[in-house]
Amino acid sequence: MVAVIVAVVVIVAVVVIVVVMVVVEVVVVVVVVVVVVVVVVVVLNVVVMLYNNSTALESSQTDLPFANEFFMLTKFIYHTWICIALFGITANAINIAVFVKMGSKDNVTITLLLLSTSDLLNLILVSPSIAGRFIEANYPHYEWPFDKFIVILGPFWYAYVFYDYSSFVSLFLAAVRCACVASPLRFKSMFTTFRTLTMLSVLFVLALTLRAPVLTVFRLAWVVDPTTNVTYRSIQFSDNFRDIYRANDILNRNVIAWLAYVTVITCAVILASKLQAASRSRRSLVASAGRSEMDKTTTRDVFSKCSRSPKLPTHPESTGRGNDKSQERMSKKDLQVIQSVTLICAIFILSQLPFQIVSTVRLFEPDFGNFRRGQYLYGFATHISKTCAYLNASVPLRKISAAAEDDDDEEKAEEEEEEEEEEEEEEQQQQQQQQQQQENVQSKIYDFFIFM
Repeated sequence: MVAVIVAVVVIVAVVVIVVVMVVVEVVVVVVVVVVVVVVVVVVLNVVVMLYNNSTALESSQTDLPFANEFFMLTKFIYHTWICIALFGITANAINIAVFVKMGSKDNVTITLLLLSTSDLLNLILVSPSIAGRFIEANYPHYEWPFDKFIVILGPFWYAYVFYDYSSFVSLFLAAVRCACVASPLRFKSMFTTFRTLTMLSVLFVLALTLRAPVLTVFRLAWVVDPTTNVTYRSIQFSDNFRDIYRANDILNRNVIAWLAYVTVITCAVILASKLQAASRSRRSLVASAGRSEMDKTTTRDVFSKCSRSPKLPTHPESTGRGNDKSQERMSKKDLQVIQSVTLICAIFILSQLPFQIVSTVRLFEPDFGNFRRGQYLYGFATHISKTCAYLNASVPLRKISAAAEDDDDEEKAEEEEEEEEEEEEEEQQQQQQQQQQQENVQSKIYDFFIFM
């Protein structure tokens, strides 16, 4: 079983490396970090399996399904969470410092700054829960001075506020990039800096409001342990906490989460299709212009041979090279935008997929939940979902910001391209006039030699 787990971790790491390298050229930092995390997970897994097998013995005594797999997963998953959280906190702190140094010169930089801040706060608030789970799994006889669920569940629900906010910001960023390509002329007037900050503030208020009912169902209280007659701090839940959790599962974990998920996929599809259509159209125009120029050149060569007169300079090759450069420049710009948005959407889609599956199954399957027959299968799936969520919050966004930098400059670049196209059209018209004059002269010379 250990070999299978290690093999799965290595395969997933290799797939992630390949996908990231395909989407974003070469990402040395991500490759190194993934390799280091895999090595650390394997080493810690071996150490824990050698020196701590008490949980595995307990798992063999239960008849509930998927118990062995769940306890085996807990042997190394919390070590992985610690590595991911430490890396994510460091990476997001570096991103925030870089974005602050860059300044709020465009909407994308502001959005990525808030996204990194939200991910940082999410990882900081979830770190006590990770530490509590680690102690609970590896040191089961540790005597807590208070209820352990204060550490495990206390900051966890507050971290969910920033988890939802990061999802909303990713959705907003995907929609903005989609609008930038779909309506480039209206983009600057639609998404000003003030409107961007206003929308992002509204999204944070929305995330906080949606999670507020869950944050009110538990509170700290003093409880007396009947076995030791010792008073200690514990968490107490309200009488209606099950109903609020049920409403939270329906609204936050399913309706809103699926709306955001489908919207991000739709934005990615629309953006990619529009850019590909524009790229194909530009290539076809350049190719047709090149064929027309080649036909005219061949006709002039025939007249020149018949008249034995020198050819006038038309410079057709320079026009072709200019079109090739323009085509290459457009293709690189289109590819850069596609890579930027595809990476953001791919990270969100892949990391959110386990959460969506777990939430949907939990909604329709009564035994899939805590303290039920399928609790170990639910715990296994939830741990995988949380791992993907922590990876999503820990992915360094500096490469994305480099690809999406100067958001407001995209319209300027579009205007510059339009001006260049107009200049090229004027040059082509002048060249066509010169070619027409040359053909008239050559035609007269040809007629002269024919009727001599």
